[in-house]
Amino acid sequence: MTKIKKQRNSTLAYLTVIGLVLFLAGIITLIFYERFFANRIHLFLIGGVAVIILLFGILFAILATKGKIRHKPDYYTFFVMGIIWLPFGIIMDNSALWIMGLIFTIAGLANRKKWKKNHRRWKDLTLSEKKLKTTAIVVGSVTLIVGLIVFFLVR
Repeated sequence: MTKIKKQRNSTLAYLTVIGLVLFLAGIITLIFYERFFANRIHLFLIGGVAVIILLFGILFAILATKGKIRHKPDYYTFFVMGIIWLPFGIIMDNSALWIMGLIFTIAGLANRKKWKKNHRRWKDLTLSEKKLKTTAIVVGSVTLIVGLIVFFLVR
């Protein structure tokens, strides 16, 4: 493996670890504000999900360090995510959301020259990738609709 590939893999691993540390700090903050949880079960549920996410993140960091995962970021997608998250964060008065939106927007704009290099359009995908993305979109849409229905019925 060349020196550049090792450096990219270690950078990806470092960024993953930084993200995991920030995630863990957020979970610890939630735990200290126990009044946020209506019930002790919510605390254990969030803690269990946090542990699972941390384990997957650690596994990802290890695999990235060993060079098993090769990932080229799609900066155009970063830009689009940032443009969406930034106003929603401001509207919903959610500082974490608008800060992440700002970071994604800046990262996307800073790498504007690389937008065409790693961005894949629908016509560039293989049949299996199209099926996978279609399935993900349908499942996500159904989950959103069911969630909204439950939200408004319980409310």
